[in-house]
Amino acid sequence: MLDIDIAGKLFPDIKTMIVQLAATGVLFYAFYRYLWQPVLTYLEKRAAYEQNLIEQAKQKFQEAETSKEEAHAQLKHASMEANKIIERGQNEGKRIKEGLVADGRKEAELKLQSARRQLDYERSQMKQSIHREIVDVALLATSKLIEDKLDESADRLVIEQFVKDVVN
Repeated sequence: MLDIDIAGKLFPDIKTMIVQLAATGVLFYAFYRYLWQPVLTYLEKRAAYEQNLIEQAKQKFQEAETSKEEAHAQLKHASMEANKIIERGQNEGKRIKEGLVADGRKEAELKLQSARRQLDYERSQMKQSIHREIVDVALLATSKLIEDKLDESADRLVIEQFVKDVVN
């Protein structure tokens, strides 16, 4: 049968263990002496770089929030300005409309006054014309009376006839 030394295989002998521990110690010493500081420096730089990235991300986020708030404020301000401009435009439109209506009324009033003056002028011209006609007719009647000098009753008849002619 096979004789296998299991205990010898499971437990190393002391010389191998000491050599192994010494090699591990030398490795640790070499690592500590030559690699520990560069690795720590690298890890610190890497941590600082990552922290810087996190800070930049936070800063960018804050800037984005600030920009968002500013944009919201500008939008609100622009909306208020637009409303003011619209209101001013409406007021200006009302003012222009009222001005045009007032100008139209003034112009209509001036035309009405002009028409009234024209009518008064024509009326006075007509009165003068009628007055001249009456004077002419009276002169004509007087001249007829003088030509046909009759008596008082005949004069009365001629005048009454004349008045009837003028009235009709």
